[in-house]
Amino acid sequence: MAMLACGLAFSAETFVTETLPVENRSPVIQLYALSRPEYFLPQQQGHRSWQTRLNISNYLSSGNKTNQYMFIDGETWTVDNTLRYQLSKQSIFHLSVPWKRHGKGVTDRPIYYFHELLQLPQNGRTSNAHDLMRWTLSANNQQIISLNDSASGLGDIKLKFSWIPEGPDNTQINVNLKLPTGDFDKQTGSEKFDAGMSIVSLNPDWLKQRSWLRAQALSFWYGSGISYLGQPNELADLGPRRWALTVRAGTAWRIDPDWQIKVQLDSNSPLFDSEIRELGWIPVQIGFATEHNITSNIRFDFIVIEDLRPRVTPDIIFSTGLNIRF
Repeated sequence: MAMLACGLAFSAETFVTETLPVENRSPVIQLYALSRPEYFLPQQQGHRSWQTRLNISNYLSSGNKTNQYMFIDGETWTVDNTLRYQLSKQSIFHLSVPWKRHGKGVTDRPIYYFHELLQLPQNGRTSNAHDLMRWTLSANNQQIISLNDSASGLGDIKLKFSWIPEGPDNTQINVNLKLPTGDFDKQTGSEKFDAGMSIVSLNPDWLKQRSWLRAQALSFWYGSGISYLGQPNELADLGPRRWALTVRAGTAWRIDPDWQIKVQLDSNSPLFDSEIRELGWIPVQIGFATEHNITSNIRFDFIVIEDLRPRVTPDIIFSTGLNIRF
């Protein structure tokens, strides 16, 4: 009993939560389904949940390197509808159906004035070039992508299986498969299969045994993933890579039972052997989120995702989701 009391005396408050659904939504890169370390809260067997998520990605960038040219101006709106089904105490099945629309930069002005207000770099933005759309990508004098008008359609449907092993605490393994249901010409899909696996762990021992902020409910997660990517023939001149690695680390603070604040870092290996930033550089993204339980079965979140390496990923991504359990 004395040893148990001693252990409890030095334990700190932790909790289990879900990771942030951060993706690299740059043009071309957004065609792929990279397997990222994800943790999903399990439900009772046979229970289901439905989540709808809106992502708004705004970008303005250009690159001209070694017979490759890329200019991207515009915005992408993505709506993901995901159904989860709890197969057993330790396993979850996911079906995600995305819809994408590429168009003019609706949020160009707010982003420009926000950067101006805080004296942040505009990275090529000007006060007289808002609400435009132009996608151009070429290699070896061959046009690969040319979008000057809005385009929309069904994206690539994703299937996922999540498993919580009995061994390590708060560990989850995910296996995912992307189906070629999108359209390359509209940039809503790669028209190829992608497959991958990831693993994530929450709340390591050092967090549970910390001597700082012991009364605050904190969570910390980290993990990595690997993906095999189906490469479209149209992108052959860009030096595409078949394998991609992802890493993720994040933390959350539970302010009260119905409100959490989260911060997360994400990165992935380059998908192309290219000197153009958007294609061949390692991205680093940071996501800030607020998450609220509206009721015991309804959860809402809002996420802002920033690029820590300018022009490698979209300048800013806004993401909001509503999750309903039933």
